[in-house]
Parts: sequence; structure tokens; C-alpha cells
Amino acid sequence: MLRQLGVRNLFLGVGFAGVFLLWSGVARGDSLFYGSYAVENWTLTLGNGKGVSGGVNGGYDTQGGVDTTSAPTSVTIIGSDNSCGCIDGGFSGGNLFSITVPTTTTLRFYWTYTTFDITAFWDPAGYEVNGVHYYLYTSSPLDWWTNRSGSGETTVSLTAGDQFGFWVSTVDDFGGLATLTVTAAPEPSSFALLAAGLLGLAGLFTRGSRQLG
Repeated sequence: MLRQLGVRNLFLGVGFAGVFLLWSGVARGDSLFYGSYAVENWTLTLGNGKGVSGGVNGGYDTQGGVDTTSAPTSVTIIGSDNSCGCIDGGFSGGNLFSITVPTTTTLRFYWTYTTFDITAFWDPAGYEVNGVHYYLYTSSPLDWWTNRSGSGETTVSLTAGDQFGFWVSTVDDFGGLATLTVTAAPEPSSFALLAAGLLGLAGLFTRGSRQLG
């Protein structure tokens, strides 16, 4: 009986390890900030040349930029707040973290937006595909005047060669900067594989228990 128990535990251990490795490989291979989408393949563009870099606003340099210290799990794009009080019109004063899409794929990601300004209107943020901007923190223009934060999950279909990126912009470059933190989400297929593997292990466990009983 002890020998049978040891064999069963060995099979279970190997099975769990295999499922974990399979799930990790599918979930992270060529997904956001992993594989060919790793942060070293992205480019940071600082769109606001006015004012000077320096000072701290919300814990970040007022010139803004990108924080990749938590990569590949997540990346934070930081808007500028140089206190120039100038009207940049949004996108012209934006900081962009972008990549030339290496493989045709669908990217899923979680995002969290926060502004230290009065409302989100003054510090728009989102993602762009081939120069077309999409807002992430609001579903209607009315929300611009009431929201200071938001979060959600988004799916974007991309074709190899597309220009894709995340941006945080500023309208007046004054009153507080904004941040957009993006976290990669596992692909749905990886969850299906994980579930199938766990079901198989459950069957193995049940069969082993019956044999021992």
C-alpha cells in the first residue's frame, strides 16, 4: 500500500508540475511584456518638451516617462506636469510607450488609471493603434469631468507591423500628473488548458484512491 501511495504521489507531483509549466508557457509566450513583446523592444517617446525635468509629483519626476521596474508583470506610463500652465491640446503633450507589433496576435491586459489633477479631463490616457487614440478610463466625455481614477480589462487585436502603444497625455501640463499601469492578462486558451489538466489530475487522484481502498 505504501508503495502504491508513493507512486500515486509521484504521478500527481509530475502532473501538477507539467500543467503549471504548460500554463505558464502559453500564458506568457509572446504576450504583453513577455517574449517578443518584452519591454526592451518598446520605445519611450516624451512628447512634452516644455518646462524642465525635475521636482516630484505623486512620487514621480514631473517630466514623466515610464516605470518598468515591475516588468514583465506590469509597466506604468507617467504623464508630465512641468507646471508651465500651457495648453498642449492633449496628444501633443503626451508620453508614449510603443512597439512595432512583432507578431499578429490578440493582447489582453488589465489597466489602472489615476490622476493627481482635479479630473481626468486634464490628463487623458489610453492606448493607440497606428496613430488612432483610444481612451481607457472613460466611457463618455461626461466622465472626463467627474473621474480621477479607473480600472478595467481590455482586448486589442493587432497585426504584425502595426504601431501599438500606451500613452498618458496632458492638456495644461499643470495641477498634477497622471499614471497608467498596465498588467498582462493570461490568454483564455491558457485557462482552458489549466482546467483540463486539473480535471485529469482529479481523475488520477480518484482512481488512485479507489485502488488503495
